[in-house]
Amino acid sequence: KWDEVIQHFATIIIPQGLTILIILGLLTYYGPTFGLLTLIYIIGVFIILLPRYRKCLTQLIDLRYSLNIRHNDIQDKINNLFDIYVANKEKEEKDANKLKEDQYKTKYERVCKCNLNNSGLISILNVVYLIGILYLVISNLYSKKISKSVAITIILLLVYVIGYIYNLFKTIISATFSYSILKESEKFLNYISDHQESKKGTEANVNAYSTIQVKNLSFKYNQDIVLDQINLTINKNDKIIIKGGSGSGKSTLIKLICGFYTPLRGEILIDNTNMDNINIENLRSQITMLNQNIKLFNISIYDNIRY
Repeated sequence: KWDEVIQHFATIIIPQGLTILIILGLLTYYGPTFGLLTLIYIIGVFIILLPRYRKCLTQLIDLRYSLNIRHNDIQDKINNLFDIYVANKEKEEKDANKLKEDQYKTKYERVCKCNLNNSGLISILNVVYLIGILYLVISNLYSKKISKSVAITIILLLVYVIGYIYNLFKTIISATFSYSILKESEKFLNYISDHQESKKGTEANVNAYSTIQVKNLSFKYNQDIVLDQINLTINKNDKIIIKGGSGSGKSTLIKLICGFYTPLRGEILIDNTNMDNINIENLRSQITMLNQNIKLFNISIYDNIRY
């Protein structure tokens, strides 16, 4: 994605930006008024569009985040199709799926509308600017302040600069989309980094035979409450099966015990020590976790298992 962003800048944004500056210089040479007005126009367009692009970027990041959650939710339902069928929850799951699909569709349409509005606004501003400058050129030509050759040159330069400004902002939209994926990824990586940083300097260690207590535990993804006031005690040598329907929070509970997420409310105690005060590396060294979805690297099975 960084390659895509750099490509956008290296092949279009920077070269066309420099071309706009050169045309700006030529316009100033042929008529200082035209150069000054064009400069004011370009600065004005940036001032108008910058907050709008920031809004689009925020919506794009949220859309990417929602897409990842949507993907995980669908994968979870696929993995639990048999349970859904046995529990006669097909209609319930379909209704829940339709609701989430509508929510995602709304966000997607909002992003498309935001980008479309920006493209439309650029087009309108360009047309208004071009009409205004053409009127000024024709007025100067009739009053003989400029010659016909200079007028034709200015008009050609204006057509070029308008085209470059339009292409520049269209490319910025594409670059923004690539950048939004980077920012969404950065959000996730920062969460991991901050979460691990908060655990540094803690001294408490645990072992594989510790007692685990879950007290009034609640957790949510975005606005969706997954776990609400969960209480559970797992004693030494207990063998526990946690059973529930698709999306009921089974995997989330395990991930919370592993320290992958921070509870919304409540606490997890291991040998009466809150997880916030436990060495996270030591905790994870005592846990073996086999995921439902296995990710294999493009290496031998032996190397995958060894890793």
